[in-house]
Amino acid sequence: MEYNMSGNTFFFNLDTSVFTQGPTMPEARMKHCVVQLNKTHFFIHGGKTGENAQFSYDTIIFDMDEDNWRKVKTNPTFPCGAPPDASKSTCALFNDKIIVPMYEANPIGASCTAIFDLSSSTWTKSALDQRAPTINGQLIRLI
Repeated sequence: MEYNMSGNTFFFNLDTSVFTQGPTMPEARMKHCVVQLNKTHFFIHGGKTGENAQFSYDTIIFDMDEDNWRKVKTNPTFPCGAPPDASKSTCALFNDKIIVPMYEANPIGASCTAIFDLSSSTWTKSALDQRAPTINGQLIRLI
């Protein structure tokens, strides 16, 4: 099977409604989750990389000011089995934590929710013992 992965990034200007080419990612990937942390930093996790589109467990922070991609060493590793696949999950920033609900093939809700703590670079599995009420794998709002 042929996969159409790309290392290209693009920025969208809300004032001009124009996309501009951003920096190339260190490794082409698809179906990953991305969260903008602040005006200049982005969190990228999971998805598929490599020739055979293997699941990726890596976490990367992109710094726009420094034009720098930094792999984040995490401990422990992602706690929910297979890493995020954007067709099955999304991610959201809440305070200093990234919330990543994981979904089964036919989602009724999250089957596991991982939480990444930005201050300690650690993953934990949510103690939530029920499925998150989402539709088609899209997390709408955290309260």
